[in-house]
Amino acid sequence: MNEMKAILDILLDLKNEIKEVKENMDNRFNQVERRFDEANKRFDRIETSVNGIYDQVAATTERVYNLETK
Repeated sequence: MNEMKAILDILLDLKNEIKEVKENMDNRFNQVERRFDEANKRFDRIETSVNGIYDQVAATTERVYNLETK
């Protein structure tokens, strides 16, 4: 009977360790997911800035071209 109790105690310990590992993995995954979302937001802001600069350069180039061809 003591052997059964010992085995059950070991299984319970393993179950608790597995649960803890799963929680740690879930937390880590959520942390990585948040960082990925933040990186995507930064990328979107940079992309918007670059597109704005490109539009300004294109407009300036067009104005210069129009002035030179007059």
